[in-house]
Amino acid sequence: TSVTSVTSVTSVTPSTPIDTHGYWSPHVDKANVPEYDVSAVLYLSDGDGVDFAGGELNFMDAKGGWKTVTPRRNRLVVFSSGEENVHAVGVVSSGERTTLNLWLTRDPRVAAPEDD
Repeated sequence: TSVTSVTSVTSVTPSTPIDTHGYWSPHVDKANVPEYDVSAVLYLSDGDGVDFAGGELNFMDAKGGWKTVTPRRNRLVVFSSGEENVHAVGVVSSGERTTLNLWLTRDPRVAAPEDD
């Protein structure tokens, strides 16, 4: 079975409208796109006020609390896309948060054509 990926580079600043990307609210990637199996975020900029402030990746834990991934340039966060990984991104309060976002699927209905 082949794996197909969807990628995007996202740049977010304090002036980015909250509803533009929709990831500020808690969500599950697979609920948005049922074919997604694996999600990943590669940070292309540093958080903690270096390149931007805010914009942390937060995962809901089993007790309804939140676990935070601090953005660091070159940090790769990979997680399954299902309901076990409810997550949200904090609003960027200053600077520019740049990430490479990646989603993988093994669903043959949406697979990229194989080269012969």
